[in-house]
Amino acid sequence: MRYAIKKPLLSLAFVLVLLSAIALGGCGSVSNGGASDSPAEESLKPADISGYWIVSEADGISLDDTLELGMFSALQFDENGGLKLITHLKDSKVEREGTYEIDGKSLYINIPEAEEQSAGAISISFKAVENAEATIDGDTLTTNGISTKGGETVANKSTDEQYREYVDRVVALGPKKLAVGETGTTNLATFTIDSLSYVDEVYPSDTSGFYSYYTHQDGKSYLLARVTYTNIGTEYALPGYATEASFEIAGNKYSGKIEIDAGPRFGSNYRVEAKDTATVAIYCLVPDSVKDSGETKLTWSIPTDQQYMNTYYRSTFPHDDDFVITM
Repeated sequence: MRYAIKKPLLSLAFVLVLLSAIALGGCGSVSNGGASDSPAEESLKPADISGYWIVSEADGISLDDTLELGMFSALQFDENGGLKLITHLKDSKVEREGTYEIDGKSLYINIPEAEEQSAGAISISFKAVENAEATIDGDTLTTNGISTKGGETVANKSTDEQYREYVDRVVALGPKKLAVGETGTTNLATFTIDSLSYVDEVYPSDTSGFYSYYTHQDGKSYLLARVTYTNIGTEYALPGYATEASFEIAGNKYSGKIEIDAGPRFGSNYRVEAKDTATVAIYCLVPDSVKDSGETKLTWSIPTDQQYMNTYYRSTFPHDDDFVITM
């Protein structure tokens, strides 16, 4: 079995470090030194800092590094002493509200402790930011007070349009949304979602003779997606092992089972040879009380490196942005 290469592990570490450095906020405090020692120096005004400030570096991690992972952070100040600390992770957003005070050429940031939030698959707990000093030199803001590691955070003033461009850039790296009947593509596969529906039993495509199927269970139904899958890679693929699926129904989450429809039977270990096409069944068993209770979606993760398409799936594998199919 092959194991995950080093790069995706570092990528996950980058995500966690930046979230801890920026989204979590620091727990230390910096005392306000009072009035500026240079009375001739013009004080900052709320209009000087109002708007977005994109974090260009935090604890030594650059904006370019985080953008490659579909992530960036920003501070947003208003002219009434309010601020937001925002972290975008692909199509997810974590947002915290706080306040600031201006003293001369410095401002002091306070953000209360907050309940746990989720950014994608990552859950984050939030510590308070207390009286953290930030200095502004032109269009550059610098502070050591909002990082749990005590490192320097640098942010640069941005227009609304520039902020939106960054949002669009990371959202584009997030899950690709598909509807039933639409086709998704990676560099190794194309697939079409033929159907997504509830069924009492799951039958293979060939029931003319002896066949195996999944029987009805009292009080439960199968949520089943049938997919036409074509391996456009140069080696065989094992979608039943090498990919991962999950279902979410009205906020309730269920692991998906992925199997190849091999005619009279199903199996996770069936190969799809290079340039060949197969029918894939993705399903889960859910209580009838959950059935049709709200928004229903299927998320399917498919590796984009050929070597990972014939081994067991690991979340640390480099994979294409997840595909989300809504019902």
